[in-house]
Amino acid sequence: MKFSKYLLIFFFMVFHQQSFSGGLVVISGNAPSYRGHLLRLQACNDYLTGIETLLAETSVDEDGNFGFSINLEKVCRLSIKLGIYKGLLFAEPGKNYQLILPPWADKNQAQLLNPYFKPDEIYLGINNKDQNNLNDLLRGFDDHYDSLMSETILAIAYKRTVKHTVDSILAAFDRPYQPVGNSFFLDYRTYRYAYIRLILTIGGNQKIIRDYFLNKPVLYENPAYMDLFNEVYKNAEISQGEVADSTKMTDGKAANKTYNAILASMPGNHSAGNNELKEIVLLKELFNSYYEKNFPPFRLVELLDSTIVQTRNPRIKIIAGNFRDKVTALMVGYDAPLFELLDRDNQHVKLIDLRGKYVYLNFCTFSNLPCLEEFGLLNKLNHDHSDQIEIVTVICEGDYKNFTSELLKKDYNWTFLFYGNNQDIMKQYQVLTFPTYYLIDPYGKLVLVPAPSPREDFETHFYNVLKKRNN
Repeated sequence: MKFSKYLLIFFFMVFHQQSFSGGLVVISGNAPSYRGHLLRLQACNDYLTGIETLLAETSVDEDGNFGFSINLEKVCRLSIKLGIYKGLLFAEPGKNYQLILPPWADKNQAQLLNPYFKPDEIYLGINNKDQNNLNDLLRGFDDHYDSLMSETILAIAYKRTVKHTVDSILAAFDRPYQPVGNSFFLDYRTYRYAYIRLILTIGGNQKIIRDYFLNKPVLYENPAYMDLFNEVYKNAEISQGEVADSTKMTDGKAANKTYNAILASMPGNHSAGNNELKEIVLLKELFNSYYEKNFPPFRLVELLDSTIVQTRNPRIKIIAGNFRDKVTALMVGYDAPLFELLDRDNQHVKLIDLRGKYVYLNFCTFSNLPCLEEFGLLNKLNHDHSDQIEIVTVICEGDYKNFTSELLKKDYNWTFLFYGNNQDIMKQYQVLTFPTYYLIDPYGKLVLVPAPSPREDFETHFYNVLKKRNN
């Protein structure tokens, strides 16, 4: 089961229960160029995996009006995808935000077909901002931070007293922010300055850890804290001096241990009694090992399952769950990514509704010659095996009108879906070329990743799957 079930429960608790110490956040605006568009409000709750959580969605009405209402316990970075942009807002509990959106700009065809396209991140304008608006503070600070970094590096190139030089430059840069009392911004500023000290190796990693992590709260929601954390622990070998060898995934010592057993073997001097820090360091080590491909994925899944069950920290539980979803994405034997798309009759079709038969899922375009050539083979496959296989073709180009008009010209009787209302599906299924195929079993589990195409003798592979299942 995907961890999203538990994630939604957690976020219902954090964002929607009035009993928490947070408050209602109302977000609204008027943007006529967005009329008819669906706006999806997401929260970045996990800076380790980068996964964002959907909090709410709304359609912009005919007059351009839109609105969201959510409850927040703490300051949270929210985002809304706006065509070629990704609008950012750091929302504080109990506040009302009247947003100013940039004029709508569609993605071009290349951007639409690129599953790894990254929209430009921009701070959203606020009509009703107060004098010490957090977003203005962060934006102003970030706008000057790169020049601060450059100035610091240039200065120490001509002086030997590195620490004194950096201290002087940071003190001068920090002077305008001394009167600011916003605790989130003060933490943000502190950890951005610490990042400069780390890059310039003033005191090394050990000093950064002692000064900024030991005996300090873990600031999961603060991107400056998490950026520094991820940099300090970006290589497994960096932290092995502070974390026991049991976290070194290549030496086999962690391969057969449970989550709690590994935690117990980590030395106390690393965390100085801060078990929360120890837990997130361990997850970071696992994350590093996964991307360095030196830890068996199946064992990693077991260890993450162990983490989810054994940890008492709800934040660690969420991060471990997100990480597990990353590891098991498109892994044979695990759930296929869920989706909901429009068919030719303008009806919503969900992958979960197709359970009971095998699903031969493919991603195509009408302008791709190999796709068009294989449509004939898919037609025959559908005719011969429609009792066992549901063929689903997702068209990944153009607009919905073009999608339906193209299908009117053809005599294709299997399921065609249009990707337009869920363009992230290409990223979920890692579609880099057309056509791309997957086979999903009647229970929603991936069987062939990727699956062979009809011209690659899919039928023989499918018979082998059936034979294995019946044995």
